[in-house]
Amino acid sequence: MISLFLVLFLTSYSYGLPDGFIYTGDLNLTRPILVSLRYGTSNNFVGDVIRGYENIPARGAVVSAEAGEALAKAQEEFLKDGYQIVIYDSYRPTKAVDHFMEWSENSKEDENVKRIYYPNVDKGDLFDLGYIAARSGHSKGSTIDLTLIKVGDTLASIQVLERTLNDNYRIFYVDDGTVNMGSSFDIFDEVSHYDNPYIFDEHRANREYLKSVMESAGFASYDQEWWHFRLINEPFPSTYFDFEMSEGSNQGVLMKANSSIVFIYVTVVMLLKFVFIFY
Repeated sequence: MISLFLVLFLTSYSYGLPDGFIYTGDLNLTRPILVSLRYGTSNNFVGDVIRGYENIPARGAVVSAEAGEALAKAQEEFLKDGYQIVIYDSYRPTKAVDHFMEWSENSKEDENVKRIYYPNVDKGDLFDLGYIAARSGHSKGSTIDLTLIKVGDTLASIQVLERTLNDNYRIFYVDDGTVNMGSSFDIFDEVSHYDNPYIFDEHRANREYLKSVMESAGFASYDQEWWHFRLINEPFPSTYFDFEMSEGSNQGVLMKANSSIVFIYVTVVMLLKFVFIFY
């Protein structure tokens, strides 16, 4: 009886993501949502792989089940117009946010990274300016950074291009083959705001289209970052998670916990046998 209880107890553990979370690759879609998690590469504002993104899951981005359902709804709408979603970031472990904080407090600066991602501000001010949060909504699992790509196109190798916009405003554009939104993901600058005088009408129309479909699917936009969307009815509004994105990593943690339980169980059984023998 005790052995049966142990088997049932151990097999009750889930070796995947925590309850309430899914991989976007498991969504039942006409065409899959594409994923390009930039924090798992050096192509980001830090210039290095971010803590918690070392092992990118093959099954897509991690989101809450509710956010996944809303993304599926948005994807089907975009497909009607010949576009599909590309996710740059979704669930973000709190350890990654800590990494951002440590980076912002470090006086060492990569000037090449700065000129691309935050050319007109000091990195120490990015939190105060609202581009990065010390307690990120991404860690709740229902905030997604995304863009669009034309159906049939593939994500291209990144090219950094210099561009001139209205009023002779110059930026560096990180081109990956996605739809032209005027500025690229994680460019912390006024040019990434919805309301700015620099982008062309084409860019503004693309942003408004993206925003309208995402809002119709249940997401709220963020006026300073055209790529940022939060599920309005998020299931974990007050919880900041720090679990691993890779399924194998979570399995390792749970296996260690299970090993400890087995050790305790065996110890208790042996003690009980000893007591019964000498009783």
